[in-house]
Amino acid sequence: MISYNDLIEASKLHSEKKYKELIEFFVKKIPSKNIIEFVTKLKAEKFIDDKSAIKLNTNKGELLIYKENFLKDLPTYSENNYIIDDYFITIGYPSVEFFSDASFIKKIERNGTVAFITKDNHEDVPLPLLKKCAPYINEYKEKLNNSYVYYINDKYNSRFIYSVNVINYTIYLCMIYAYENLLDEQLFLMRRCNFTYQDFNNISYEQFRKYITLLIKSLKNEQPSR
Repeated sequence: MISYNDLIEASKLHSEKKYKELIEFFVKKIPSKNIIEFVTKLKAEKFIDDKSAIKLNTNKGELLIYKENFLKDLPTYSENNYIIDDYFITIGYPSVEFFSDASFIKKIERNGTVAFITKDNHEDVPLPLLKKCAPYINEYKEKLNNSYVYYINDKYNSRFIYSVNVINYTIYLCMIYAYENLLDEQLFLMRRCNFTYQDFNNISYEQFRKYITLLIKSLKNEQPSR
């Protein structure tokens, strides 16, 4: 679960334009084996029921993005094995921990020695070998690039492209709120209901909204009638 305090921290990072740290924050919070699993888990955190929606302001008014419109045509995970220059290479959809063509390479095996490719060793992949893997990597990249972050219709849509910016945008849509507003409402609940800061580590955004709604309703009922 992404807690209310997590959203405060994430929104703070976004407001400070610390986009690299923002991705790293959610990579730790949402452990995933690949980029598809990562964004799918983000989607699950955002769309908890059929009424959940992302609101975007356009020049013609408010645009609502529902679950069925989000991450449209995203491929399912797959990987394949290839023999290139006596190397046995496994290629699949990339990790979200680092952004590079080498991220599509899952492991390289030769003469019984296996190297799993990670953010710590991906620069060790020989460039000539990486270039020979490019046609196979591009097949996966094209499938990602043929999907959408969201698709309402031909006018209102946003392409999914394998890039840091698109992952940051996906995080923004799912997890980022106005930082100062989050703090103000948290302080309001702490003052009125004796919540502690630590309590918000165990409260989701949706639970928080319910508490706020109930509190406001209770305060209105306490007002003397005129």
